[in-house]
Amino acid sequence: MSSKPATKPAFSVKGADPSKDTAPAPVRTASTSGQKIVMLGDLDISKFRLGTELKKGNNGDKYVELFYDDARFTYEVCKLPNYARCPFKAGPYKSKETGQEQGSGWNIQVEITHEQNANYNEFETWLIEGCKKFMHEAFPPKSDKMPPITEAEFVRKYNSLVKGADLAKGYPPSIRMAVQHEPVDANGNPRTMPKIYKAHLKENPTTGKKGITKPIAGTINDLERGSAIVPVAAVSRGVYFGGTGWGIKAPLSTAYILTNCSSADGP
Repeated sequence: MSSKPATKPAFSVKGADPSKDTAPAPVRTASTSGQKIVMLGDLDISKFRLGTELKKGNNGDKYVELFYDDARFTYEVCKLPNYARCPFKAGPYKSKETGQEQGSGWNIQVEITHEQNANYNEFETWLIEGCKKFMHEAFPPKSDKMPPITEAEFVRKYNSLVKGADLAKGYPPSIRMAVQHEPVDANGNPRTMPKIYKAHLKENPTTGKKGITKPIAGTINDLERGSAIVPVAAVSRGVYFGGTGWGIKAPLSTAYILTNCSSADGP
């Protein structure tokens, strides 16, 4: 009697042992399926487009929509089997001077190449120039006696997501991604959490081709210092304008953590 051929498990590659990775995939998490994902470094500035009006957010802030190729701006910094490094553990921003946590929001920094940094700087130049037409409406004078905001002041209020290289210390450029860490908001409404997977990077002994073992579900607490990750970030709403300045917020949507490639080394 002939037996049925074994079904190849999802996410498996040759050389992997899926029997050792049996955790179910996470649910109620962010998804990038069906979205246009562009590689950082390949941004075509001509494909960016801003909305035509300033809108009011739910928290008293203002924003203008931002599109890339007529879709939500969603980007990645690498593709498997390549990966990037997180020099710091995911968590709230800490002041360099005091070491104290600033605010409740979490984020991670992901190392990028000099070419990717230059490409993102081109986008920022376009963004700043394109948003100048909203500056008076976004930041009106606090009283009739105060002068309107100047272009120089508006530019100073911009919050960049990238940090340039520190050549003296040997640190490469990096980009910041927000990390949602609270499953529900203050009103008990569910929030979209990033989709985290953990896997090992393996090389097929016959072909030499690299692939990953069957991923298991991870959490944001697995985003440790020195993590080797393959992240995807998706811009939230567009360009925000508020009390802390203005810019874009790009929450982490999906990340593969290659646990056998991670290192505890960092700045």
